[in-house]
Amino acid sequence: GMGIETYNARYGTKLDSSIIYQNASNIWNLNNAAQDEIALDVHWGVEKTYDFYQNKLGINSINDSGFKLISLVHVNKKYNNAFWNGKYVSFGDGDGTSFKPLTSLYVCALEVTHGRTQQSAALIYQGESGALNESFSDIIGKSIEHYTIPDSFTWKVGYRIRFNGDYIRNMQYPQLKSNPKYYSGAYYVPTVNPNKNNDQGGVHSNSGIQNYWFYLLVEGGTGKRETPDKESFAVNGIGWDKAINIVVTTLRGYLTPNSDYNEVSLLSTIVAESLYGTGSEEARQVQMAWYAVGLAEMPAATDLNKLRISNSILFSPNPAENSLTVRINNKGTAIDAQIMDITGKIVLRTFVYDGSKIDISAFERGIYLIRFEDGSCLKFCKI
Repeated sequence: GMGIETYNARYGTKLDSSIIYQNASNIWNLNNAAQDEIALDVHWGVEKTYDFYQNKLGINSINDSGFKLISLVHVNKKYNNAFWNGKYVSFGDGDGTSFKPLTSLYVCALEVTHGRTQQSAALIYQGESGALNESFSDIIGKSIEHYTIPDSFTWKVGYRIRFNGDYIRNMQYPQLKSNPKYYSGAYYVPTVNPNKNNDQGGVHSNSGIQNYWFYLLVEGGTGKRETPDKESFAVNGIGWDKAINIVVTTLRGYLTPNSDYNEVSLLSTIVAESLYGTGSEEARQVQMAWYAVGLAEMPAATDLNKLRISNSILFSPNPAENSLTVRINNKGTAIDAQIMDITGKIVLRTFVYDGSKIDISAFERGIYLIRFEDGSCLKFCKI
């Protein structure tokens, strides 16, 4: 892209007072009392993150236009955090007791991915949208770890930056770290009145729901849901490549800053259908995994094409050839509509009323999604 640069904050917080690591000899032995070897860890981790986005996902840095990736290490003294600040990533050295330097490959990938989310869906960092923001970083961060160093991969999050085998989260067993694996189930943090005292409505806790969904989608699994009758579920894993393709495509163009779990569960299923076919095994397992975590109905054996967020807006025909007729319950009110192709690219913006016809005669054949301003999302096929 436009560059990968790593700077020494010298225990400060600002990029403009830091210095870049340089070595004209290209012999990079930074193992010293100042722990400058962590600069190499970060530089390598960010490089591998860029490579994954470019080579596996076809995305050129976090904005798909080569965005320069800047890292700042040695931020503050004994600082147990790493974060994306909207422009670059800052890494603390850890206090040496609870945390090692927060510079592992996973942490590099997670924080850079917060930048990707900002550049794409811009999910607001509170409540359910914040939990999804955190979960997308976990999912993509662990995917980069899996592809880069598969021999030491586990579903434990942050195990390389803690001591004595401890870790931060567990995507396979979220409840081991008091995170929910079921929507509104055990350990779910209420999202009303998000503030600092409740982690902005449980952004780091409620991320466990989508994390567990992704684990099931990759690996598969059986169990019982957290319902009074303990309904059973069985998810057949579809593997890493397909699972991450569905996740990244959903994040890439379909979500908005206020997207919540219900919306993501619907849209990711639509994305799976778009990528792998209506009624495909991949789409069925996406919905089955959402069913396992309490965010979908048990999918019918043959039909996944009856999905929608709202019953207040309908259209016909589907499939369509030249036009769609829109029916809206609140007659007389104009509603903004956006039509997106399967990559999430907006191909048409328009206002519709009850009875409006949308001209799609110039569209290429394929599957499209209409998003209405009230949050309704409906899928149609152009034949």
